[in-house]
Amino acid sequence: MSDHLAVSDISGEQRPRSRPRREWSGSPVPGRASAERTDARVVLERIARDAVEVLGTETGAIALVTAQGDIAEFIAVGFSDRTDGGANPPARAILDVILEDPRPIRVNDLTDAPVLGLLSGISGVGSVLAAPILIGDEVLGVLYVGNHASGPFGDADERVLVELAATAALVVDHGRLREETARRREWAATSAEVAFALVSNAEGEAMDLFVDRLLHLADADFVALLQVSQVTGSLVVNAVRGLEEEALQGAVLPAAKSFARSVLEGTHPLLIGDCIDAGVEVAQRTPLGPAMAIPLLAPRRAEAVLFVARVPGAREFTPTDLEMTADFAELATVALELAAPAPFH
Repeated sequence: MSDHLAVSDISGEQRPRSRPRREWSGSPVPGRASAERTDARVVLERIARDAVEVLGTETGAIALVTAQGDIAEFIAVGFSDRTDGGANPPARAILDVILEDPRPIRVNDLTDAPVLGLLSGISGVGSVLAAPILIGDEVLGVLYVGNHASGPFGDADERVLVELAATAALVVDHGRLREETARRREWAATSAEVAFALVSNAEGEAMDLFVDRLLHLADADFVALLQVSQVTGSLVVNAVRGLEEEALQGAVLPAAKSFARSVLEGTHPLLIGDCIDAGVEVAQRTPLGPAMAIPLLAPRRAEAVLFVARVPGAREFTPTDLEMTADFAELATVALELAAPAPFH
């Protein structure tokens, strides 16, 4: 199997060089230590610009993707207004190929590439060299350049672009680690705040603080603590923040009872890609999209489910989101346990 995806090299007419080609002498961007002092986007812009200058091309770009394959960030060099922006046709078409088969792409005449051929008509790009931005087997995005000024792309061009893509991957991964570390610090600080409220205030006040802080921490649009009544067995909204907050406080949700029961019986936190597709109805009037459901299990009180959701079309929650939310949910378990009546002897 070839190390890259390619169509037979067809150079067509030699175009005059529009950019001087720089000699390549290794990575032109900061390493991990200095990247801590530099905004990740600035470093990625520098990588894209260096790719254009070193390889002698007219255009270049970096497109980063979400876990669902959508374009999360787009950085372009040399594109006209009609091809710039997150909806850039070359980025979307090249990403689709890279996500399916994460190897470098080298196409010297797009009219010979069935998947990418239409780009030449849409964007004025005649040739493309692309490399996946990878961490392990995870595709974070793609780095690509277009319209080689001195003829077909060659093996040396591909090696340079692959190295630049590897540098971009380190920058993106380092940025993610820094962001996750900062998020974990924020979750820890808020956990301490809520824990203090548990021992200082009434249970209801602490629970209100809990859902209020969770709405912000999880970047959610809706948070609800759904509790099974020990008297009637109904599913009752114990605390809620976000969408339909006033209408749902204390409401009984018969439509969500079977869902809550399945979460409690499963005993494990659950990620939901889309509430509409999964048939989950918690809010009364507003459809919900990505969600998390965490069972709250303790021996002396009614069972409950912590439900966190975003609006349809929002980015999905990640396993890390679920892990941090489940850890934070232990505070709700403690609050409900403290509120439970002592057993009669």
